[in-house]
Amino acid sequence: MGAPLGCTLLGSGYWRGKDGPLGLAKSAKKAKSYHRRAWQLTRKLCEAGDARSCSSVGSAYGRGHTGHRAGSGIRLAKDEKKALRFQRRACEQLDYAEACRALAFKLYNTDRPAAQKFRRRACRLGMKAMCP
Repeated sequence: MGAPLGCTLLGSGYWRGKDGPLGLAKSAKKAKSYHRRAWQLTRKLCEAGDARSCSSVGSAYGRGHTGHRAGSGIRLAKDEKKALRFQRRACEQLDYAEACRALAFKLYNTDRPAAQKFRRRACRLGMKAMCP
């Protein structure tokens, strides 16, 4: 997961410019290029079975952008079905507790039985905050 994170950090550094923690010259073009590369690498890692990357892809589709804050990263078409599909893969097939937690919260108001199932799975996978 190091390469996508490094690309993301460089993208954020170029976006924030000299006032940011990296002190880089501001460049929207370079920022977008690094964010796009991070997205490509994260998708490839997910395809290769990296649970954290699949969860990150799901979160990005749920937000409609790859960054952790609104307006950061690259824009995506917001797609709840894709978001759920990637989070479910990370939780159910790759045993990533954080994805199970995300699903539990996301489904709480619309599908309580499924939300409870994902909460219990997150607990079984070691996320104590999700245990009753």
